[in-house]
Amino acid sequence: MRRKYAGTASTAIAVLLCVLFLANAAAHAAAPAASAPGLAEQAEAWRAALSAQPEFSGWKGARAVIEPLGPGTHSWLVTLDKAGRTAGYMIINARQPDGYSLGEYGAGSYPLYSSALLQRKLKEQNVAAAQLTRLYASPAAAVWRVVSQDREVVYADAWTGELLPISDEDWAKQLNTLSSSDANASGNEKKTTLALSPSSAAPPSKMAVAYARTLRSSDPMQRLSWLVSKPIGSPTPGSLASILKSGRPLDYASELYAAKVLQVWQAAGLHRWTTGQAYASFVNTESAAKRYITLEQALLTGQFYRV
Repeated sequence: MRRKYAGTASTAIAVLLCVLFLANAAAHAAAPAASAPGLAEQAEAWRAALSAQPEFSGWKGARAVIEPLGPGTHSWLVTLDKAGRTAGYMIINARQPDGYSLGEYGAGSYPLYSSALLQRKLKEQNVAAAQLTRLYASPAAAVWRVVSQDREVVYADAWTGELLPISDEDWAKQLNTLSSSDANASGNEKKTTLALSPSSAAPPSKMAVAYARTLRSSDPMQRLSWLVSKPIGSPTPGSLASILKSGRPLDYASELYAAKVLQVWQAAGLHRWTTGQAYASFVNTESAAKRYITLEQALLTGQFYRV
């Protein structure tokens, strides 16, 4: 009887945690684009600015499809659609008290939160999805929450589609950790994340990528510098940008969810905007897509290593 009661209690607790998680997601999700003043105009300004870069030339004439993400930092996924084909994506974050910041972006047909890629990965693992939710707390913590047809909850990486060994509880704890880190870094964010107010959006002609460099990338999993070497000491977005500008890529490693997940990427490129913000181009051996992410955000969740 005790075992039966314990099992019933455990199930009840699990159900309660799930309900609370979904309620929190609904409460903290970003608002629809239609009710976010200036969001569409802001997305268009960034699209136009990036389309001037050869890597993003496919964004010329593309249509921005804006969808809210949550729970977390009040963010939106902007998918660039050109003649029915995906040309890339942006993640736009809300700022307090108003305005928006460009959190990350990338070009290509398999952007962040690619449904086609996710479905292929789920099929490989024999998971039949009944419900899909995009969750975004930071560039490192960007995931799909998948509820299978047998009501099992699984998580998948938003970049690669690979299943992650984490639960709702792991996600909630990581979200709290990142929220604390963001609060501590909020003073620097204004200097390192491209941000504009909806009432004073700069014209595309005044907002552009002033410097762009793409480096030859290599596989950090083959070299293992992130495992056998010490990370760069006391890094700043400025010092890291200088290394990339000199032509040297950087390996990057991030442990998340109480060390249940290790992400190993490489920074192999740089965009510096006319407004001073620096975005590193991150590559991953498990994906052909690149992600341009602010060095500030990367430093919040991981460490850099010299190649």
